[in-house]
Amino acid sequence: MRISKWSIYFIGTVIILSLFTLPRFIWLSRSVKIKAVVIYTAETRSLRTTQTYPVFQFYANGERITWPGNYNLPYTRNDSVMLRYNPADELDVKIDSFEGKWLDKIMWLAPLLFVWTVFFIPKDFKPAIVYSEGKFRISFS
Repeated sequence: MRISKWSIYFIGTVIILSLFTLPRFIWLSRSVKIKAVVIYTAETRSLRTTQTYPVFQFYANGERITWPGNYNLPYTRNDSVMLRYNPADELDVKIDSFEGKWLDKIMWLAPLLFVWTVFFIPKDFKPAIVYSEGKFRISFS
């Protein structure tokens, strides 16, 4: 039995997606949703820029936890925000939104899938955008 190039591409894509998404799905199944409050907004300065980040406070396992959020979030003091945290590690926290839970995975996964896909493009592939008769046409040769 011979496996085609596109079967290898599909299987590789499934493996890459699984390696990135399965750990996050496991984390989501074990994490706990909790309400936190922004207690203040801090900032860091470098040579040319200043970035702000909210500092959240919540209670977990009878302890008060203070967690510095990600940079440049739109939250201000006394805002209530839903977070997800790992009960085994209270500092393993993410904001309970699509971006908060998945943006880091997407940022790593997108370039990797791009490189994986480029690896499988045929060498004689020459896409072109052609303008004729008042219309744009995409041609692949």
